Amino acid sequence: MKIAFIGAHGTGKSTLCNEINDKYDLQIVESVSRICQQASNGMGLNLKDEEDCKKYQYLTTTLAFWDYKRIVDWEMDCVLARTPIDVVAYELASNPTEERVQELMNNLKSLDFSDCVFFYIPIEFDLVDDGVRPMDKEYQRMIDKNMRDIAKQLGLKVHPIFGSVEERMEQIDAVMDDVEADD
Repeated sequence: MKIAFIGAHGTGKSTLCNEINDKYDLQIVESVSRICQQASNGMGLNLKDEEDCKKYQYLTTTLAFWDYKRIVDWEMDCVLARTPIDVVAYELASNPTEERVQELMNNLKSLDFSDCVFFYIPIEFDLVDDGVRPMDKEYQRMIDKNMRDIAKQLGLKVHPIFGSVEERMEQIDAVMDDVEADD
């Protein structure tokens, strides 16, 4: 079984991954998007430039689909800080062509999410500048909406979790107890 988080940047996904790793001893699988971000700096891409940003998003999305398929093939329990849903939500924010939107959604629909328990983390806290994430709150809300819309279109069962880290962990524990009881 895989635990997967969806939610905009700055909502606490990485923090919860670390908590789950400590509690359940599940390996954290970081997204290729963070690796791509670091690589883009070395490649001289300026992510504030619209054309460079589109190249980066296309590369990240392509790699995220490949990476997720690889993770599914592992057949190991893990926690996913990010999924292809995340990178598609970000690419949709860049106003792609209708053809590209259809391609992205078809690619998402081709993925096997059956072994994932999804948790949605809403925006509850102020953004913290980590030097990586965009600090625009309107953009953060757009990404959040895109993720919720995508999950709905895919028909995913997503468990919303709210509150402090401790409260969120209690909610995760309750869902995981129910999932284990169903197995």
